[in-house]
Amino acid sequence: MEKQHGPWAVKSRELKYKNPWIEVREDKVTAPDGTPGLFGIIKIKDGVSVLAIDDENYAYLTKEFHYAIGRDSIEVASGGIESDETPLEAAKRELKEELGIEAQEWVDLGVTDPLTTFVEKNTFLFLARKLKFGVAKKDSHEIIAPVKMKLDAAIEMIMKDEITHGASCVTIFKAKQYLDSR
Repeated sequence: MEKQHGPWAVKSRELKYKNPWIEVREDKVTAPDGTPGLFGIIKIKDGVSVLAIDDENYAYLTKEFHYAIGRDSIEVASGGIESDETPLEAAKRELKEELGIEAQEWVDLGVTDPLTTFVEKNTFLFLARKLKFGVAKKDSHEIIAPVKMKLDAAIEMIMKDEITHGASCVTIFKAKQYLDSR
């Protein structure tokens, strides 16, 4: 099954673990210098991250306990893309589910890769504007508290390591740059 992957030759791929959200595989490879090696790759379901900002420059974030890090995390609304959804459709769904917000204006802020060395995943980033507030419809296992703050306060929290979720940090900074350039 040898195939090229950039300058690497992939000799074989073996699935080691799989659940509905992630899979772990081991690739046997030949490095560009000809030496044999292994790569452990984690493939994670693609996702979205959405920052909602109102006309007064208030940002709407979430606070939720995340099992993997063992603590609460303040983040933009985020979640996985279902197989029948576009990234924008997923962004709209996640914002409504987590914060009960719908938006009339959507800005595509691009994509980010969480860990390029061993994680395969795209996170599509969005800014939501012209907001309409309703009732959140969270998944039964989610305990999410809404957090409202000025956009500049969110940036300060990133700089103080109080917001550490990578996609949230990138989304907040890209949204700030987008808004400042208008």
